[in-house]
Amino acid sequence: MKLTAKDRRLVVENLLDIDVFSVMNTIVRTRLQMAKEYIKDIDHKVDIVKSKVEEKEKLIKTLLKKSSESIESYKNEIEESQKQIQEGQSDITKYQENIAHLLEKVTDKNEVPSRLLKMEGLETQLKGKIKTIEKSVKFYEENDTCPSCKQDIQEHHKECVFMEKAAEKKEVEDGITELVESIENTEKRLADINIILNTIAGFEVHINEKQNQINSSQRYIEKMQKSIEGVQCEGTDTEESKKELNELIGEGKGYIVDRKERVEDKHYYEIASALLKDSGIKAKIIKHYLPIMNKLINKYLADMDFFCQFDLDENFDETIKSRHRDEFTYHSFSEGERLRIDLSLLLAWREIARMKNSVNCNLLILDEVFDSSLDGVGTEEFLKLLTSFGSRANIFVISHKSDSMTDKFQNHIMFEKKNNFSRIK
Repeated sequence: MKLTAKDRRLVVENLLDIDVFSVMNTIVRTRLQMAKEYIKDIDHKVDIVKSKVEEKEKLIKTLLKKSSESIESYKNEIEESQKQIQEGQSDITKYQENIAHLLEKVTDKNEVPSRLLKMEGLETQLKGKIKTIEKSVKFYEENDTCPSCKQDIQEHHKECVFMEKAAEKKEVEDGITELVESIENTEKRLADINIILNTIAGFEVHINEKQNQINSSQRYIEKMQKSIEGVQCEGTDTEESKKELNELIGEGKGYIVDRKERVEDKHYYEIASALLKDSGIKAKIIKHYLPIMNKLINKYLADMDFFCQFDLDENFDETIKSRHRDEFTYHSFSEGERLRIDLSLLLAWREIARMKNSVNCNLLILDEVFDSSLDGVGTEEFLKLLTSFGSRANIFVISHKSDSMTDKFQNHIMFEKKNNFSRIK
């Protein structure tokens, strides 16, 4: 209940085994991008084929003329192609040098994300520690008598605790400040790395384009040289050139057919991507399970003698109605009432997982649930609910209330601490 609606959705998707659709959506988006790139590449090849066809037609006309002007023209075209090859190779060398230089700047590209994740986890732990300290201080501020032993809490003891907790809080806050600064620096470094990697990817695209141009120019030079040899030997074979022209036309038609298939694939990937979004298949499945979830949650709330209407909508925002159908929020209730809601959610998710058959576990461990904010009625009702599980579940309850809980369970395992180690007593 302390999670955001988005994080709640992730939990439920995992329980319903529909988070696989997110993975599938990622794969589909990747294939869609590949299809778009392939179509773009085919268009480039078609343009090259068109250019070659035009050149081949021009070549055939030139061969028919059998003139020295044709040979001179071929030589000029060869020189131009060679110049283009040299320029392309020079550009490739520059791009490769730039890539090598940029790679030296991102040698830590694999370490930074991991380091950032660890620091964010540490920040969460430190913030949790501050909440624990504040809760401890609030206890001493609001209590003059120990609720366990009923003895008065001395002011001197309080002051010592306050000073100790203040120092501890100051130390943790200083640590958070330093950690936040480190996180900001790491995030900035990660952003810089991404910019550099995007730049490198752009250079690689340019290199591929230049290499394709060089390969095309080299093939074109070879064909021009053969044409010159044919003219020089006065053995011009117009039929051979026509055959090559037909092959080029056939090659172009093949590209067009291939492009049509890729466009069709792209269309299906776009449809699949739309279906795999959060508003697609997952929304339908969640909409199907929502009434079941809400029914189970309200059933367990009623079993624990907490009569309110708890509903989750499709965005996983809660609506809670109690008393005379007044609307409440989760934080409007007391600690004990919130704990009943939490326990109802826990049991409901457990049942949903069992129904979905992704998780069917007969083990339930409850750590200090009865030691927290449950009142007497809540405790009794929850014990009745646990008893109703019967042989379907092996329930372990961890509690410090050994006296009041003795007659509630069939078996007991007691522990004591010796030399800072817990042992079975």
